[in-house]
Amino acid sequence: MSQSLALNMNGLRSLPKQPTARRPSPSHTAKPAPARRHGALRSAGVGSRKDGREILVAVRSAVEGASLEHVCLVLGGVPYAPNGTGLVRPGNTSSLIELAPELAGAKAAVYFELALGARRIPLLTDAIFTFAPGAVCVITITDHTRAHSPPIEVEGAVTRLVRARELPTGT
Repeated sequence: MSQSLALNMNGLRSLPKQPTARRPSPSHTAKPAPARRHGALRSAGVGSRKDGREILVAVRSAVEGASLEHVCLVLGGVPYAPNGTGLVRPGNTSSLIELAPELAGAKAAVYFELALGARRIPLLTDAIFTFAPGAVCVITITDHTRAHSPPIEVEGAVTRLVRARELPTGT
């Protein structure tokens, strides 16, 4: 942090500004830069198709003494992961999981791995959650949430999703 900024934050006078050094550029070789249009920076992906009907879901952990790892919503055997980390510590909430409005009304379950130190227990809730288009929901996992061992297909799909997400980030 510069000294002038630190002084300003403390309510004192700022130091006089030093003139910035400029390197002269030859005008005959400089080309004007094309003007940037803000519309050109938009992604053609999911972000540009938002119409307010997307379903946003987060998973909150109220499990004492354990974290939830690889948290995903599962619809029809397909996992949908949060837009950020899949790790949820006790008392925290996952990043949002964005679902297309076409998935409204489909029954969803929550997959998570209960992390107790070095031990991981894969669990899947019953498929009891349904969402309406445009819904914003928080599902809370507690010590009393009913969950069971997931089928091999679901566990394999989540493992593939986790690996695919880890490859681009290099983690």
